Amino acid sequence: MVHLRKSIGQAGTSTGNLATSIRQIYNQEIVLNPEDAQNYMHLQSRLCLNKMRRHRRQKNPTSIDQLADILNEPTTPTSYISTLQRPSSRFMK
Repeated sequence: MVHLRKSIGQAGTSTGNLATSIRQIYNQEIVLNPEDAQNYMHLQSRLCLNKMRRHRRQKNPTSIDQLADILNEPTTPTSYISTLQRPSSRFMK
């Protein structure tokens, strides 16, 4: 059961699978781990995976400066970096 929970968590929080439904991930993983599937239900995996995904999300910035800091972090995808523009302080006040 622990192996199935871990594999569902890894599959559900990987970068390409954040939009994949939990049911689809669960179905794929129980095929790979049929012996663990008897003791680990979809409802359990849904609650656990929702919690993992929620903790993975970044907090919403409360100011333009915090947003700029998030966009400048090395973990930010490069496609977002080109959208960064620091407005003049006069405009934002």
